[in-house]
Amino acid sequence: MGLMKSLDIIVLIVNSFNWLFVAYIIKKRYGYNNIGVFYLLFYSFLSVLSIHIYLTMVPKEIPCEGISLLPLIYMELFIVLFSTLLVKHDTRDKLLIQPPSLVFNVLCIVVIILSLLEVRDILQNFAVGFTQLLVDDEYGAGLYDVLSREVVHSARDSGPLQYLAVLSNQAEAIAPVLFLFYLTRPKRNILITIGLALATFITFAFALSTGRRSSIIQQLFSMGVMFLYLRHYYSTKVIKYIRPVFLSVIGIIMTGFMFLSISRANSFGGSVVSFFERYAGQSFLYFGKYGFDNGEIRNGDRTFPLVKSIFTKDVARSYYDRESKYTKMKINESTFVTFVGDFVFDYGIIGAAIVLFFIYLLLRQLLIGCRKILYFDQVLIVYLLINILNGFYLYPLCDLAGNMFFFSLIILSMFFKSFRIKTSPKSIEC
Repeated sequence: MGLMKSLDIIVLIVNSFNWLFVAYIIKKRYGYNNIGVFYLLFYSFLSVLSIHIYLTMVPKEIPCEGISLLPLIYMELFIVLFSTLLVKHDTRDKLLIQPPSLVFNVLCIVVIILSLLEVRDILQNFAVGFTQLLVDDEYGAGLYDVLSREVVHSARDSGPLQYLAVLSNQAEAIAPVLFLFYLTRPKRNILITIGLALATFITFAFALSTGRRSSIIQQLFSMGVMFLYLRHYYSTKVIKYIRPVFLSVIGIIMTGFMFLSISRANSFGGSVVSFFERYAGQSFLYFGKYGFDNGEIRNGDRTFPLVKSIFTKDVARSYYDRESKYTKMKINESTFVTFVGDFVFDYGIIGAAIVLFFIYLLLRQLLIGCRKILYFDQVLIVYLLINILNGFYLYPLCDLAGNMFFFSLIILSMFFKSFRIKTSPKSIEC
């Protein structure tokens, strides 16, 4: 082992120690039953995993010798910063205040209708795709690339149907948090419950039918952590009936995900275990190597193209457009660098710090409320934070669709925040 590799291993060990130390200190104060602590422990695990990946399976085509500790500390600082918002917003001993029934039910119905506009085609494609995954171990390898290019071309189209499709996609993205929150309501409409459940499943069905593993992981993580966040507010009856349904659906989703992963692993070579391991932990290696020296800045084209398009037409809206536009980057988004890395590659070291800190302050402000009460508008911001922190690979809310989801949750949160005065119990002192 050369001197450079020895130094890299020392850097990765120090980085892991930093993560484990911070996670231990915060866990000691807040305990395990806290979703903010969960994310700190999760990233700590990935930091340890990165050491094994460096020693055993770094691909030769993307070398990462010469890892620096400064980018890793930078990355840790912002991940911990966003995690502390969740750490300090625990649901224990908080009274959940339901939003006005009429307004909330109207939102649910609109989301259900928009989500189910293309349900027939999506479920049909899901059935065909799932069957192909079972019988053809190479099917999933080419599916993602083909459909991704189709999406790029379709994204350039316009017209009423395209706008309707955008609204439908946004409704599908919002459906999971509405479904999980709807289950906390003491009185539920069976049709709305079924509609939200189907709208939520549509998201997974579409991801499986198009070979998008990251979307599957993102949604499973988001729903799983959100369920843990709201678990105190579910009745025994809800948990009794929902648990077997959840387990059955998750079983179907994970089966499809495993077959997709087997196909991708076969196309890259190596075992499924090593494929998963590299998928999960490579971000620490590549951001440590290229985080502060990647050759070129994308000027916001990945993280916030929707905002940039307001001021200029010079926006690369897809992976393939960015690949052809930014040719001097040493690594692009085909290599994982966490959501922090995406911001650094878009705005530079100082610019990314300003943008990330602004987002942190915005979300922190929207979470402010009575420490003894939890409101629906705060739940939406928590869900947004969960989605951001799920970016252990890349920034999940990128491109136009991700940007619209980001702003949709913020606008909905601000809208429902206006009902706080009408719904807050006067007997509770904050």
